[in-house]
Amino acid sequence: MGDEKQSVLNARTNFSEEDEKWMFENSYDASAKLTSLIRNWYDASDSPGISAVDTIGKLLNMRKFLLNNVDFGKFPHLDDI
Repeated sequence: MGDEKQSVLNARTNFSEEDEKWMFENSYDASAKLTSLIRNWYDASDSPGISAVDTIGKLLNMRKFLLNNVDFGKFPHLDDI
């Protein structure tokens, strides 16, 4: 199990606050924002003791990011991908 590529430990290492800070300091702002969103999503899903308000806020931030620019009133075409 140590080689599991989708482990929580790997995710927490790859999406750490330290990495996010480095990205911001080196002008990788979009990557830093994504790092924060993913880390917060993991926290909301896996960390005990987080309040319901914080959990929902973290999950909604990821949802907003994923659905940004999605138009549910329009059928997607291959040209849009």
